Amino acid sequence: MRHFIGLLIVVFLCSLPLQVSATSYEKLDAQEVVDRAEVIVIGTYDFGHRSEGSEFVFDGYPFDVEAVLKGKVGEEITAGIDRFDVSWAKDFQEKGGRFMLLLENIPETDFLTPVVAANGMVQLMGDSVQDEGEDKTFYTEFMKEHPSKEKRTPVSEDSTSSTSILFLVGAVNLGGMFFLQRKNVGSVFHKK
Repeated sequence: MRHFIGLLIVVFLCSLPLQVSATSYEKLDAQEVVDRAEVIVIGTYDFGHRSEGSEFVFDGYPFDVEAVLKGKVGEEITAGIDRFDVSWAKDFQEKGGRFMLLLENIPETDFLTPVVAANGMVQLMGDSVQDEGEDKTFYTEFMKEHPSKEKRTPVSEDSTSSTSILFLVGAVNLGGMFFLQRKNVGSVFHKK
């Protein structure tokens, strides 16, 4: 009887549904991904600051844009990423990797998202595409045929604040020179 109850417990436990956290998407042809993309950029996610969430599977993170291949965007945008892809993407970037994101607008979010999730995330190491097979050849040729419209060079906060300080010092010096010059001209007229 004990063995029978034990067997029933094991069968019951094995029949319980296990929760698995993953999403899967159909694999799209690379040309279809490019055609659907409204914006194509190269750069890196800033995983230190999650900026926006959605009720859908995507979370929005700041994305530092190094190059724009299609569309018009600023130096930093909010780009979506499937929340289950964050850990491998973070690991990839920590090894020096970057992404070419092929982005589109979807109604479920307020930010751009990669075309059909990982289909719109091309992994780059340097300027070399890390995908294998036909996609690697396609995206390598695509990057050669579509040079970036704008190369972004990051402006350090130190250089911006130094420029502001220099401007302020220069303005004070000019003001002081004009004040002293007026004082000297006024004293020349009073002596005569």
